[in-house]
Amino acid sequence: MTWIEGVVTFLEAFKNDIGWDSAHWIIKGFLTRWEGGGEANVAQAPLRRHKKIIRAAPGTVQFGSQLGPVYCNFISALFALYHRSAAGEVTGVFDFTRSATSFCSATAKNMVCKLECNNAAHLPGSSVDEIAMTLTAKQWVPSNIQTMVRDIAAKTDSNDSAVILQKLNGLAKQNRNIHERDCFNLNPATNSMNPKAEALLSAGIGSRPSLGYPGDKYEMGLEAIEEIEVISAALCAEIFDAKFAEIRVPSGALANLYGFMATCAPGDTIIAPPAAVGGHVTHHVDGCAGLFGLRTVPAPVNADGYTVDIDALRALAHTEQPKLITIGGSLNLFEHPVAEIRTIANEVGAKVMFDAAHQCGIIAGKAWSNPLDNGAHFMTMSTYKSLGGPAGGLIVTNDAEIAERLDKIAFPGMTANFDAAKSAALAVTMLDWREHGAAYAATMISTAQALAAALDRQNVPVFAAAKGFTQSHQFAVEAASYGGGQAASKILRKAGFLACGIGLPIAAVDGDMNGLRIGTPELVRWGVTAADAEPMAKLISDAMSRPDPETLAPMVAEWRQQFSQLHFVI
Repeated sequence: MTWIEGVVTFLEAFKNDIGWDSAHWIIKGFLTRWEGGGEANVAQAPLRRHKKIIRAAPGTVQFGSQLGPVYCNFISALFALYHRSAAGEVTGVFDFTRSATSFCSATAKNMVCKLECNNAAHLPGSSVDEIAMTLTAKQWVPSNIQTMVRDIAAKTDSNDSAVILQKLNGLAKQNRNIHERDCFNLNPATNSMNPKAEALLSAGIGSRPSLGYPGDKYEMGLEAIEEIEVISAALCAEIFDAKFAEIRVPSGALANLYGFMATCAPGDTIIAPPAAVGGHVTHHVDGCAGLFGLRTVPAPVNADGYTVDIDALRALAHTEQPKLITIGGSLNLFEHPVAEIRTIANEVGAKVMFDAAHQCGIIAGKAWSNPLDNGAHFMTMSTYKSLGGPAGGLIVTNDAEIAERLDKIAFPGMTANFDAAKSAALAVTMLDWREHGAAYAATMISTAQALAAALDRQNVPVFAAAKGFTQSHQFAVEAASYGGGQAASKILRKAGFLACGIGLPIAAVDGDMNGLRIGTPELVRWGVTAADAEPMAKLISDAMSRPDPETLAPMVAEWRQQFSQLHFVI
């Protein structure tokens, strides 16, 4: 146990005596030592980045914002304490590690702290690299997360800029190796971008503010960016057979929020798919819908089809009188009954939103029918999943009234200046779909179907076996026998496969999701096809059934490196 861990353990043991809800309110400060003992006084606002310790007078040190020489060795400790008491002040006295160090007082308003060291020579040694930290601990997150954040933040605080820059470059390389050399990505929520699109993200476009409509920008010198915006929107409208395309949306989640704002008001009721059939959190109370003040009623479930129950939905809609009915989610195995939902919406005066965050790729590639043609008033999506573009959101519609509302929400409303580089990268992505969309979508689906069937032959419990597992680029595994979906994904990670959990309309798994979600967008983009399904299924099955899945990682990495070229890109 390190010295700082010992102190934290000590404080944890005495937290009730101290009177705090949690010892996680403690923020570990810088270590210092000064010759001759004495005391250190701090009267300053909450500690900020790189507050260095300097000698102010013989036997005395204080915090200052200077980056000049540090005259002291870092050994003794200062703990700035946050409070939650109604009085606004917390007082405590500690005597630890046989030193006479004591903490006298702290207030949240000015963080006045006093540290007395009568025997500094007996304080255990420790370096600033170990515990310096400017980020305040989040007591509402699990302790293991706090520990990880603390450790990384401490190293960041103690390193100079050159070291941090080198670290960032190394982490970027490590990330690329994880996804492009060492692992197969089974996660349908991610993809690899066309390098030509990726290059535009660092082409000096995104640092230019682009406030206003093309042709009437607030800032000057945006002639090229204006044209990029129009090209991107035009291509998005073309690929999705839509009259209007809102490309300024920062993410798929915010695309949903824009849609809620365009069709509802706070206090209105919406009906949305529950998590049991992949319904996304943004449609519910903890997500954008709830934050906007909407009341979400879960749609009734057709478990066999992994979608909504139309007859029960009709009855529910007539009872609840929603302003909006949403369909689509994080797992989509079979086409949703959009036309039937639109009929129900018409009966109660509601709009229909199709969330295509995941299936937008197979819609763009015409492998699935277009929800706009089937009656959806508008379609939201993420642009980086099956679509394979930059991180962001997109909304398409044929409804001019909704398009006008979305336009005003984007500008002058919530988006204002936005990342124009994303628009350029998105335009290249749309060109990928114009040239290769049909083949890419078909290959994603055929590979998913082949892999699901191959896993079934390995006695892996694939969901919806009676219906042929899937008609999309995604499928799911019933994960109870593996401890749950997230537990299964952590097992697979050790072997070199990346996946995640999902909800299924079957028995729950305590403390975890009951399904494991698998998809093929990134597999296929790197050249995996249905012909590779059998050996891949064998490795996945072996990983989830053996006590040492990490022993498979070298074999998986060696095979992964055979898939080194991107497909379906211009």
